[in-house]
Amino acid sequence: MDWLEDYVWAMVAEVVKDPDRLALARLQHRRRGPNPGLTERLEREGRALARLKQQEDRLLDLYAEGDIARDALKRKLDEGRETREEAGRGRHHRG
Repeated sequence: MDWLEDYVWAMVAEVVKDPDRLALARLQHRRRGPNPGLTERLEREGRALARLKQQEDRLLDLYAEGDIARDALKRKLDEGRETREEAGRGRHHRG
């Protein structure tokens, strides 16, 4: 671990010697803006979650109107819950 400590202290020394270097790196990072791939993925997953919520709402409406049996409602809601959980696990595994 000594190599890591040496590396960190060398980086700190560089910033102390040339603070503009750190400011320039931060500015370059900001100019790059958000990661378009990540933004698109978040939007896509948000839309998918909204669709699942709408499906749940429709199922609850059907149940309230007596158009779907309780066991069918439970089965469908469980399927939606599993879909959300699978999406969450996939997101965590991809990093």
